[in-house]
Amino acid sequence: MKRILCVVLVVLAGCAPGLEPVLSFDDGRDGAWGTDGRFGAGLMRDSFRVRVSESADVDVFVPLDEEDEPAAGPFAPVLLLQGGLVETARYHWLAAHIASRGHVVFMPHHIGNLAFFESNLAADVLEAGRDQAATGQGPLRGLDPDAPALVTGHSLGGVVAAKAWLYDETVTHLVLLASIPDPADAVETGTGLVVSVAGATDGRIDPAEIADGAEAFSAPTVFAVVDGMNHFAYTDNNSDADLESDGPLEVDQDVARARATFMLDGALADLVGADSAALFDAAAWPAGVHR
Repeated sequence: MKRILCVVLVVLAGCAPGLEPVLSFDDGRDGAWGTDGRFGAGLMRDSFRVRVSESADVDVFVPLDEEDEPAAGPFAPVLLLQGGLVETARYHWLAAHIASRGHVVFMPHHIGNLAFFESNLAADVLEAGRDQAATGQGPLRGLDPDAPALVTGHSLGGVVAAKAWLYDETVTHLVLLASIPDPADAVETGTGLVVSVAGATDGRIDPAEIADGAEAFSAPTVFAVVDGMNHFAYTDNNSDADLESDGPLEVDQDVARARATFMLDGALADLVGADSAALFDAAAWPAGVHR
């Protein structure tokens, strides 16, 4: 009886089993960079088989249509990697934003919330997601299994994201959020596109250090500074200890996030071959964002 009731509830909710709508479809959203796209976003918590005998917990966000069902696609994949000792849930707002713009987002959980010690996990999760999408069934059916991917990471997650971009040939775009590459990685050999975003009031990593990190890439690289943005503006549910270790957030958090996601959305546009000219023209960036 309980099982039948669960099935009925799923049908009434108008959503695929295991998929939780977190953002509604809205065809009125104009898709401007730094704002949510027209798709809704649904969260699926799943366990992916990686390698032969291991599995990984993954938060997956998929675009939803007006019926709260997985949208048809095709959608390119995005990997979103957490900062050190930060739970993936604190970035769910960002994953929902990316999914609303027409991408399937994979957020692998790392042991101890430290992506640095599982640097190969992102590539394994991406491969498993592509394999699942290739079946044409289930919530990932809108993912294009052959599309190039973008990887983004915040803080320590960005260090690992740079490794995924460098060593996984299917990952062509890298977005660093308050982060730098590992000096031990030969990032000057990588190809594709790099976008690096620094917060002007970041108390955890100096914007000048982020600028130096961006200089290490030989691939086309866009570096931007967001005025008034600190390190933990990217994360929800910040603790007192987080905030005490950081610089001040001098603008409204939503404003800071919109400025940063403008740059991210430009990279997403470039990933799918849409017009991305404004990404490379600082004069087209919103107020409060500059080189």
